[in-house]
Amino acid sequence: MNAPDRSPWSSESFRQVNRYFLTGLVALTPLVITLIVVVFVVDKVGGFLAGILRVIPGLGRLPDFLLTSLAFLLVLVGIYLIGLLTSVTVGRRLLEWSDQFLRRVPLIRGIYISSRQLTETFLDDRRAFREVVLVEFPVEGTYAIGFLTSHRTWQGPEGEYVSVFVPTTPNPTSGWYLLVPRKKLIPLNLTPEEGLKVIISGGMVSPEPEKRRFDFKSS
Repeated sequence: MNAPDRSPWSSESFRQVNRYFLTGLVALTPLVITLIVVVFVVDKVGGFLAGILRVIPGLGRLPDFLLTSLAFLLVLVGIYLIGLLTSVTVGRRLLEWSDQFLRRVPLIRGIYISSRQLTETFLDDRRAFREVVLVEFPVEGTYAIGFLTSHRTWQGPEGEYVSVFVPTTPNPTSGWYLLVPRKKLIPLNLTPEEGLKVIISGGMVSPEPEKRRFDFKSS
């Protein structure tokens, strides 16, 4: 009878190392992407304004990093002040006037309306990406995890249709936009964060057993 393989590089040990490595990669990837995005935004936005601040006496002697950070901080403060201004009557009227003006300018109106609709969907619509569902996709008998993206419905031959975004694995920023009959949606007892973890990891990171159950009752 052969003795069990106790080598540190046995197949079981290798699988365990591989599993830990992939788990660490899944945990680290969102942090790295977030850091890259933040650095990119600070560098581009802050760097542009830093060139303007550099002509102000006294500020031109600051190191590039501090000047860029200061410029980016001013952008954040400016956004906050604009939000504060639009909460009062005068600010709301100015915003309404600029909105009406941009909607009437040729060429610009198309870009403005599209960007405004996109902004309202992701920032103002509090139901966007708040519900995790299963949809029968891409073929009959198989299911994909998706997210309801809007409370607005479409009318079709099977009644109400809702907008569902099905992300890809492991990059959830791309995917498919589907119009699915509401009665065919299968609600999941998952938070958006839990749903994204499952998608990004390709199923290696799973929620608790009680959350991995679903039925075919209409939502």
